[in-house]
Amino acid sequence: MPIKNLFLPELYFLDLEDALPGGLLPKCINTITFNDEIITLLLPFYPDIFTYLNPADLIKNTIIEVIDQESINISLKYENQIYSQIYLLKENNAIKYMPVLTVYPNFQAKNWQEYYTFYYDSDYGEKTFSVKFKNCEETEKFRDYNGTGSYQINRLKNFPEYIICTNFTENIIGLIILPQPPEISLNYDWRVGIDFGEEFTYIYISTKNSGAYPFDINKNLQLNITESCIGSRLPALIESFIPDTFLPSDEPLPLCTVLTTRNGNSDQERAIFDGRIYIPDPAEFDPDKYWIKLKLTWKNNKDTRLFLKNLVFIININAASNGIKNIQYSLAYPNNFLAQEKDEILEEMWQKIFKQLELKTGIKQLFPKRNDQENYRSKNLALGYYWKYKEKGYLLRTTILNIDRYFTDICIWQRNEIIYQCSIPLGHHNIFSEILAMNPRYTEKLTKEFIGGNWGLTNEMSIMKKIDVCLRHKGEEWLKKKRVYKNNDPYFQNFITIVSLGITGLYYYLGLILKTLYQENKYHSNEITAVYIGGNHCNFLHWLSPTGIYDKNAEVGKLLSLILSKSSELKDSQEKTQLSTCPKHEIACGLVLGENNLIDNSKNIDKIPICGENYLLEYEDNRKIFRENKAWNSQLILDKNITKFDIPEITHLQNFLDEFHIGLNSLKIDSIQPLAESDYKLQKSIDRNSELWKEVRYHLENELLNIKGDAKTIQEKIPFIMGLKSLLHVLGRRWADSYKN
Repeated sequence: MPIKNLFLPELYFLDLEDALPGGLLPKCINTITFNDEIITLLLPFYPDIFTYLNPADLIKNTIIEVIDQESINISLKYENQIYSQIYLLKENNAIKYMPVLTVYPNFQAKNWQEYYTFYYDSDYGEKTFSVKFKNCEETEKFRDYNGTGSYQINRLKNFPEYIICTNFTENIIGLIILPQPPEISLNYDWRVGIDFGEEFTYIYISTKNSGAYPFDINKNLQLNITESCIGSRLPALIESFIPDTFLPSDEPLPLCTVLTTRNGNSDQERAIFDGRIYIPDPAEFDPDKYWIKLKLTWKNNKDTRLFLKNLVFIININAASNGIKNIQYSLAYPNNFLAQEKDEILEEMWQKIFKQLELKTGIKQLFPKRNDQENYRSKNLALGYYWKYKEKGYLLRTTILNIDRYFTDICIWQRNEIIYQCSIPLGHHNIFSEILAMNPRYTEKLTKEFIGGNWGLTNEMSIMKKIDVCLRHKGEEWLKKKRVYKNNDPYFQNFITIVSLGITGLYYYLGLILKTLYQENKYHSNEITAVYIGGNHCNFLHWLSPTGIYDKNAEVGKLLSLILSKSSELKDSQEKTQLSTCPKHEIACGLVLGENNLIDNSKNIDKIPICGENYLLEYEDNRKIFRENKAWNSQLILDKNITKFDIPEITHLQNFLDEFHIGLNSLKIDSIQPLAESDYKLQKSIDRNSELWKEVRYHLENELLNIKGDAKTIQEKIPFIMGLKSLLHVLGRRWADSYKN
């Protein structure tokens, strides 16, 4: 086709000044206006023009000249000849609304072969333009689930040089030329620590010339081509692509471990197309949408794989933009994993993802092999490295508590060696958010100044998830601005008392473990351990401080030390509970620290929690019924077909509640109030607080009914912890029922 025939018959334009911030425009002799407003032109050429010139030369050799208010001359120089065409600016050719249009990532590097484009018409339909890309490896077009809006995602091997613009009948109406980013030279090395968790995921980086630092996930690596409305662009990228800003923007890590499969193909597992990392907006987040995938675990392979594929891809994009040639991954695995399980997730999950990605990115993916304790560490071992090297703590006689939403990991260290570890089903959920969720009206009142949205949800789990997201985004701000004004609020103080019972109850159980280890000559000191607390949800301790800031000299710390001493019967050396300075960071940070000099002896130690209360176990074996009475300091081992599980007495729990109140009095603690006398009175009579304990036993017995059947299907039920959770539940219900708005 002669070059003169490659001009489009009509000139289309965007009715907006600088409408293409991510595009290149030819030299324009005059300012182009339409109806006295500055406009932006689409280049009026057919794509076949690129058989004559490359996109850069097309821009260089094209000149735009305004003839009059209605006429534009487009001239193109090619092989010393000038080809030109005069166009009339027509109202019918004006495009008044901008779609969302972006390219990711916005760089070029040797052997990098993975680019994505995203288009969303912002629900403008025929009032905007559509796009096409040449040489796409994959293209997916879809509409929103409610039938509105048109989307398009493309995958390409090379950074696109130009975009073909079409109207709603797919006729070509112009071209957009894209600036070509310079090629990045890859010369450096990274060590990347990834702590994948059911609730949060964190990434840390270290290099030869720097210490450990958080991954900069908000490095802007998208080329935003159109000046689209921010109210359309941000939600579209969050819901259907990759956010240009992960929220909260000032502290985007840790990532919520949430996947969205919205508009994906359930039969495939392609990153970006079929699932993406989802960033919940605290005001809009609805965890009940069917495409929102929570509780990603190693057992939930498909959703977990999709999440990790996206995560590692984003890490590689960031790495390439920083000139990284080699990535050494340091990974964490759950503490309770057997050797076979940790090898399976390493080889069947991680290694496959890394190998597939190396083919597309050109970055060398160095991943751990079996038995590599330097780069494949248990979470407890990584925590040890964090506390030793980041917080400069001692692991001489130390307990590290890692508090998550549903579980707390307990790890006891002695002379740089793990001597005991277990995971107990008691976490932030039971101690804090479940109590708060029992009174959604009060919770809404407490947080409405910072978080909007409807709290009148009927699903208590949804309320708790919303609480967690709110605290993630606004909890620190609330503590700074509001906590101090709640010290004289009796209802709030009653809530704080219940939360205090939760954490001190955890310490009482820890004391029972220390007592057992001491009696077995596994723990050698006659003093209690120091306690370091971290984890995704350790920050609720700040709520216990009248100032909203917990430190190791806080009043509650003295109570924790006393309770630990009372239950362990070891000397109260007045150890101070130290809260992590980097909550949630600890494991990922610990993965890239240290000289491989701590001892993970987990193969040779018990990981089974002790019971904490005497209990009766009845089970069936070969059609015979067996009954066993188990002591409080025995290991919780459930086997066979369980027919009955009973806790006849809750002696330690009752003693704990007494010691809690005795401690408040003896230590003269003012920041935590005792339970209301209607709930509890410190007394020695046989029927002491009978109404409270009657309710607790009723709730506990209802929970015990669920412990039947094949032991393999029964989640760990620790007698003391079950009793403590029943106590917290009963007190929480009483607290919620007493509310008067």
